[in-house]
Amino acid sequence: MLRQGPFAAAETPGRRMLVTRVTEPVSCSIPFLEGKVIFRASGKVFEWPAVLTAAYFRGAAAPLHSQVADAIAVSRYAEEEGFQTIEDYVDAAKAFRMAHGLTTGEEMERWLAHCGITPGQFEAHFAARSLLARFSSRLDEVRWGYSPTCGEVIKGMWPAALMAGNFEALVVPFARRIANVLSVKHPPDPESVTQFREAGTSRVPDELRMPAVLQDLAVAEAQYAAAERDLTPLKRCQHLLQEMPYQFTRFTFSEVFFSKLDQAREAYVCLATESLDIEEIARHAGTSVVEKTLFLEEIPESFRWRLFSAVPNTPFSPEPVDNGFVLRMLKRQLAPDLADPAVAGRVKENLTTTHFNTLVGRWVTWGFDPWTTH
Repeated sequence: MLRQGPFAAAETPGRRMLVTRVTEPVSCSIPFLEGKVIFRASGKVFEWPAVLTAAYFRGAAAPLHSQVADAIAVSRYAEEEGFQTIEDYVDAAKAFRMAHGLTTGEEMERWLAHCGITPGQFEAHFAARSLLARFSSRLDEVRWGYSPTCGEVIKGMWPAALMAGNFEALVVPFARRIANVLSVKHPPDPESVTQFREAGTSRVPDELRMPAVLQDLAVAEAQYAAAERDLTPLKRCQHLLQEMPYQFTRFTFSEVFFSKLDQAREAYVCLATESLDIEEIARHAGTSVVEKTLFLEEIPESFRWRLFSAVPNTPFSPEPVDNGFVLRMLKRQLAPDLADPAVAGRVKENLTTTHFNTLVGRWVTWGFDPWTTH
């Protein structure tokens, strides 16, 4: 369980923060990597159970929870029904290793030991992904008959977060909130705390619920929300938009996917010479046109530089993507406008992220980095 007491006094008078060091497992079925400190702040340690509880409280853990539950269920289904394992997951596991520089057996063993993941868990993660794709049409049936307990899912969240790439998204927002708690000098609005507690508590599994900790998380969320509001008045948003207009400019593309490069090149020539439009090209290729609207930073870096001199209906030479190539045509460039909810949200996110990251740099010392093994 989490250590008792809602807030422990921090170093600065009037500032309080969560006490979240693990002293014993929540239950016999949920071991929690005791001693694996994720980060420290003002002399307090924050381990994986605290990070995970906070993620559930915010609603951020739900997608990964569902993925882990489905992975466990489909693995049990395949085993019980006697389906022969198809080792097509080996390529995915190999791609993961190459992407993270785990090219040798020694490097792989060191990383697994550093993260507290067994070789069996590593293999099972990618095997389950393959099974999920294989039995996607039967997933409702599988969930009904083979669903794991919540405790089993919680136990699987640690390796899944590391291998599915969710770890930073679960950890960093919590660190920002803790850093903000340490920086705020006034208490939050009690009504706001109550609202956050009611909403957050409903998301936290029973195995992780402790009243004192849930109250701490509600206070942290209320203070964070108040800080966000203070950071994003209209004048500051307008100033940032004037300073960095291109960062908030959006581009709309039409895209067609090809499995072979020669097909993509031939389609590009047809577009460039205007002998066929992009809908006709997609029809000939037996596929469809996908329209996407993206901010500049969402566009692959190798492709961004071409946009500065492009005009609408400009085709771009094929770019490699997973399992093939994509042919893009610029449809329009959307000037940034705070009346656009997507732009306003992006501007506010920029302002708040910069502020809270500065606080993290001031208050937080990281204790665990998945990709630093020495």
